[in-house]
Amino acid sequence: MPSRPAAAAALRLLAIVTALLPLASPLRAEPRLIERVLAVVNGTPILFSDVQLVERLHGRSPAEALELVIDERLMYEEAVRLGPSRLGPTEEQAAFQSLKQRWPEASQGEEASLRRSARRQASILKYIELRFRPQIQAAARRAVVAPVAQSREPGNSEPVDSALPPAAAETADDVEREREALDQRLEVWIRELRAAAQIRRTEP
Repeated sequence: MPSRPAAAAALRLLAIVTALLPLASPLRAEPRLIERVLAVVNGTPILFSDVQLVERLHGRSPAEALELVIDERLMYEEAVRLGPSRLGPTEEQAAFQSLKQRWPEASQGEEASLRRSARRQASILKYIELRFRPQIQAAARRAVVAPVAQSREPGNSEPVDSALPPAAAETADDVEREREALDQRLEVWIRELRAAAQIRRTEP
């Protein structure tokens, strides 16, 4: 497996749906190649068209794109199995349109790949918000509260929270701590998913 920071790669992949990545020049449709299976993850095939989509959207090599799609598929499986209710039609369409802006000339078959990818990414993001955000926000708040509590005068019974400025949890440092904590948790999560998965690549 190619070496790469799994969490950072996964975040860059997921960021498409939330428009965190600037739009590149629209991709031009190319003649479709014959579909084939590049890997099988827990019994589910990874299709060439889905890997090619990541190659083109992110400028990745075929090997890197395949690993990103494998990570995405593993996260999606858990998101569907343990996450909140499935995406509604509005959520799914919004995710698809976010990708479609980058490939307005996609053929009908290529649009099918875009829609599958958008559905997976939006579901993963929804699950990440449910599973990780509350813990990370609490940890970030504790990081702000602790120094304030340590600087309090002995014997002062005023609640610690009242000493916090109103926007303490929204400072730039706090946001950065939360982002780093999310990166770390995602990296651990992806490693755990890969360790428990059955992954078979059909091509060298």
